[in-house]
Amino acid sequence: MIKNYSLFYSYKNIGDILIVIFDNEKKPTRHVRKGKVEVLYHDEEVIGYNIFDISEVIKIKTQGKIFLPSPILIRVINTILKNSGVKELDEIKESGYVIGKVIAANESSIKVDIQKEIVEVPSNQDIKVNDYIVIAKIGTMLNTGEVVKSPHVCNEKELQISDSDKPLVFKEEATVGMDFFVEEKK
Repeated sequence: MIKNYSLFYSYKNIGDILIVIFDNEKKPTRHVRKGKVEVLYHDEEVIGYNIFDISEVIKIKTQGKIFLPSPILIRVINTILKNSGVKELDEIKESGYVIGKVIAANESSIKVDIQKEIVEVPSNQDIKVNDYIVIAKIGTMLNTGEVVKSPHVCNEKELQISDSDKPLVFKEEATVGMDFFVEEKK
């Protein structure tokens, strides 16, 4: 099973193809079609899959990155992958996007409590102490395909909420450390 990957789908931009990326840093040097799955290689290393005609099996409403795919979607994808004779995907348990509370701010940086650790990120004039924001953790793949190398404050555009480049700041208190894409159970 493959543990680290990101899913992208945009019918408007690329058609009915689900893109599975394992390593966005490496560019494909060749590809092999196996049924509905195209396996992308960088030399001999598998770096991703393209799954064609996915809507014939399941409807995907998201346009762009699928931040936290449902277990049902992963089971459907794995059925297609198994039928094509390629490695299946592990279920994604967390998106890498967590809610944090700003605990300190100065002109050059802010410190954010994300429950298990305190992270420091470059300052932003729109963010103040006690604000609740979304942090992309190291290793998280953004919707642009870029992998986060240091903790990153997310804006609304990156979270596919709006076209705004302003950081997402919650209007009310939120649960520190909670995955942004998991609905809080009340």
